[in-house]
Amino acid sequence: MIRVEKPKDRPCKYRIGIDVGQRGIGLAAIELDDDGFPIQLLSALTHRMDGGILPGTEKSPESRKAKAGLARRVRRMRKYRKQRLQKLDNKLRELGYPIIDGPATYEPWQARTRLVEGRITDQEQLKADLSMALRHIARHRGWRNPWLTWNTFCELPVPSNNHKKNIDAARERFGRDFPEDFTVGQLGALGNDPTIVIRPRKSKNSRTQTAGELPLFEHKLLQEDQLAEVEKYWDIQDLPADDRDSLIRVVFHQEKPRVPQENVGKDELPGMTQFYRAPRASLEFQEFRIRAAVANLGIRGGRGFRKLTDEEYDAATKLLLNWHKSHLPTETPVWADVAECLDVSPRALKTNALDDVVGNNPPINRTLDLLEYGIDQLPAKAKKPIKKWFAEADAELIQAFVSWLIDTTDGQDELFAQTGLDDVVTEWDETALEKLASIELENGRAAYSTQSLKRLNARMAGHREGLHEARKAVFGVDDTWKPTPPSLDERTEHPTVDQNLTAIRRFLLGCVQNWGLPEQVNLEHVRSAFMGAAALEEYRREQRKILSDREKAREALRGVLSHEPTRRDARRHEYVQRQNSQCAYCGTTIDAKSCELDHIVPRAGGGASTRANLVAVCRGCNQDKGRVPFAAWASRTQREGVSVDEAIARVKGWLGRGANASERKINRETIQRLRQGEEDEPLDERSMESTAYAARALRERIQKFLTDAAAQLGVAAPTANVYRGSVVSAARKASGIDSMIHLRGKDIKDRGDFRHHAVDAAVVSLMNHAVGQVLAIRDNMRNTAFWVGEQEWEKGWQRLYGERQSFLEWKLRAQRLGEVIRDAIRNDEIAVINPLRLGRNVGPVHEDTVRTLKSKSLHTEWSAKDVQRIVDPKIYLLVKKELEGTKAPQFLSEALVGNLTRRVGGEILTFPSDSAQLPVRGGAVELGSVHHARIYAWKNKKGAIELGILRVFAGEIAKMWPNPKVDLLTAAVPEWSMSRRDVQTKTEAALSSGIARQVGWIAPGDEIEVDVSMAAQGKDKFASFLRSTPEHRWTVSGLKMSRIISLRPLFLSSEGLDNNSDPLLREVVERTLVNPGVVLPLVKIVRRDALGRPRHFSRHLPHSFSPMEEAKRLLG
Repeated sequence: MIRVEKPKDRPCKYRIGIDVGQRGIGLAAIELDDDGFPIQLLSALTHRMDGGILPGTEKSPESRKAKAGLARRVRRMRKYRKQRLQKLDNKLRELGYPIIDGPATYEPWQARTRLVEGRITDQEQLKADLSMALRHIARHRGWRNPWLTWNTFCELPVPSNNHKKNIDAARERFGRDFPEDFTVGQLGALGNDPTIVIRPRKSKNSRTQTAGELPLFEHKLLQEDQLAEVEKYWDIQDLPADDRDSLIRVVFHQEKPRVPQENVGKDELPGMTQFYRAPRASLEFQEFRIRAAVANLGIRGGRGFRKLTDEEYDAATKLLLNWHKSHLPTETPVWADVAECLDVSPRALKTNALDDVVGNNPPINRTLDLLEYGIDQLPAKAKKPIKKWFAEADAELIQAFVSWLIDTTDGQDELFAQTGLDDVVTEWDETALEKLASIELENGRAAYSTQSLKRLNARMAGHREGLHEARKAVFGVDDTWKPTPPSLDERTEHPTVDQNLTAIRRFLLGCVQNWGLPEQVNLEHVRSAFMGAAALEEYRREQRKILSDREKAREALRGVLSHEPTRRDARRHEYVQRQNSQCAYCGTTIDAKSCELDHIVPRAGGGASTRANLVAVCRGCNQDKGRVPFAAWASRTQREGVSVDEAIARVKGWLGRGANASERKINRETIQRLRQGEEDEPLDERSMESTAYAARALRERIQKFLTDAAAQLGVAAPTANVYRGSVVSAARKASGIDSMIHLRGKDIKDRGDFRHHAVDAAVVSLMNHAVGQVLAIRDNMRNTAFWVGEQEWEKGWQRLYGERQSFLEWKLRAQRLGEVIRDAIRNDEIAVINPLRLGRNVGPVHEDTVRTLKSKSLHTEWSAKDVQRIVDPKIYLLVKKELEGTKAPQFLSEALVGNLTRRVGGEILTFPSDSAQLPVRGGAVELGSVHHARIYAWKNKKGAIELGILRVFAGEIAKMWPNPKVDLLTAAVPEWSMSRRDVQTKTEAALSSGIARQVGWIAPGDEIEVDVSMAAQGKDKFASFLRSTPEHRWTVSGLKMSRIISLRPLFLSSEGLDNNSDPLLREVVERTLVNPGVVLPLVKIVRRDALGRPRHFSRHLPHSFSPMEEAKRLLG
């Protein structure tokens, strides 16, 4: 529980609005008077978010989490390898075997050959060969099935098929006959010639592998063959058995990453608190979710709703549990499929959690769905035994296998071995399990343990009852019991949502501690707000395709229509093409000019204008059908060719061979619509609520916080609601706020200003269910009027006010809010905040490509640039001190040359280029992310204050300051570091002479307030832009070079620009390069708290400061 203190200021009546956008989150707290009219903005700000996308990959998004995960796995692999090799060396020393270091090319292969070709009588030679062989094998073990236990691994048949193939290839290559027990070491020893390649080369341009030449180990080297070779050492050399067992364990030790069970939550049901919560991907939870959803279904009868009969319950459950057996993973069902299974109208099927059943998806067993699809994608030989096992195994065995596959907590291997599955997977293809394990299944944990889910499933299946009744019967809880909802500071396993949660939590805490609990919290989001990098790229690709198809349709219509084609014309053309130029109802030939669009199933307040419910028809059918469902009209009309069966046959012919899953789903839903004989239910207040999982997760956490805070403060808990972005857009238009507020002039759209998120948050704060329902109906009727083109709809939606007095009162409050927002914009009271990443790990620390180091002779001339490129820090300091104060290239002194020759020979290793680099694994990589830049001030010879920066690279932090408690922002930067070497000449001179003082720091994302009147006097593009567009708030967008700071306007976004925008404006919005020495004296660095207020005092947090003012204070 988050602790909440009593408000610092006087409590007031206010509401909070939250707008979650794709790249920003708007937060607003609006004070209200006693009548609910806005008085002022207590706080309004936009938090910029990167959505989990790696910086610099915005055009082709890459996931920060995926990149970090890849780097983490590589680090972990190297860490475990280093630990394993160190343990082997320690064990060898303990047993009396020598450790032979130094470069070795063919010696280990020769030692391995001697150990298997005959008894070695010289004990010293024997121990040396065995140590060398084991250390060599440990470094080149080969591949091993990671799913096997140790005992199963030791019993694998040898030689493996791969090793047999390698021996056969060697026989053919060398024209010699090798025995079946020819070891890996003996095979490798055949490559004792530089012209023979032993292992496959990763690089295609390897100098040691000629075109067409195959390596000795063409087929993958397996660990079981290496193990067999080691056991042969002991058999031939008669070594102690105890030594063999202990050494083999170390050489072939395999560390599996596991999640500690203490990190997993416990079940809260009575008597089950000792069990851990089950993964959501477990089969038990998948079945539980289906049974709970089906139990909540009801069927409309004569006077109300009735529960499903036992037969109906079993039929619906069977349909959803077995859906994956007859459909692809991309073909998800809709509730109309369930209605069809129950032989009822979709409108008759209702549940407490759903509204329009045609537009919502029921749960299915997604885990088996994806696993069985993954098995089908395997090669025929690999999938045959797996499919056979799945067909013959009972439910408990399949559950155990899935649990072992998805659950990475401790103890799963033991449970796996107990079921006997260890022996089963041994027979499967070595790479099949890897592919199955890579399938992305559902993340997170259920509220209940696997044991509880099994008991609940049994109860719900046996008694055909819902979760509430089953929970009471099985565990004896009362009607009010429910699992503790997640806290606002509890992670969701969704990186984008977690990023939003941090900003929301801080804002809510700040509001409550300053003004008490709000009256209500409203949240709205757009569809793409919670998408990760991959999903967002897919979404953008779909949007680009839609725009492209629409433009193609318009181009095709330009020669047909007498006017410029509209969106409605393009949609008609698209539908005519989809329908093979046939009327969907009667089959008459139609074209885009003569057809009309019609809703298959209408609804009071306008039909659903989805692709599944909207079709192109001829004028005669449209007029005859009117506003009734197609099935009802088709049963009584006399028009030729009109019937449900004929219409369905035409729809089935719409799909071509290359139809994707989305098109097949729409096709299926269209057929269900054609069969529906009743109108859809009118939109109610739930129609404007969001059903997105991530949005609901946010709402649950916010509600939990409000409930806990209310209990601590002794007041009633307010409610949290979540709305779709389309409803809030309709609210702005209906209230007139869009016409009242102009964030920018006509040249830039409002979405070109990041403050529009804060404006949307303020608007959503005034929303309520009744107004949201009216707005949803208005929006739906307007869409109907637009697509169908009925004039009376166009008039009708404008007159719809629902509870007229309530709606008009809301509109007056919204208009008053528009005035408050307009004043806040005019007074610069809406902040935009970029997140500052100041931890030790900030993005990629270096580039991926490792470059070869160069070398330079000690007996040649050394320039300042040559010195900067020296790899060894100690040698760098020596040479730098030797040449300090010289400008032209110089020879090193004889004393220094002699000293260095004794240490490193006649040459010094240098980096391959002048850019800041980091030595890794015998090569060099360019340093990546800049953690921050120090701002230094000093007085020049004339007594004037000058400013410069020193960039601190994230990749050097661990090396410069290994102690995690060091203050990264103020700790001394070592002289040998690339961060120090990279500074400008003036700054370096000031640092070396000791006259420079640190006055602060800046980091990517920092807000900079510019003195426009002074900065506009310059001659660069920055000054030119300020003269035309006096933007005084900027943000640091990059620190790519030591002599340049990259800035962007804080408020402006490229989203609001188009092809007609000013080229200079477009260039500046993308990036502006400025000289730090010129711009820093004219700016103020602004840091803000969670409510968007400037923080003027540190209190151990980043605070605002003026570099020049701070320099004057320090230097006098």
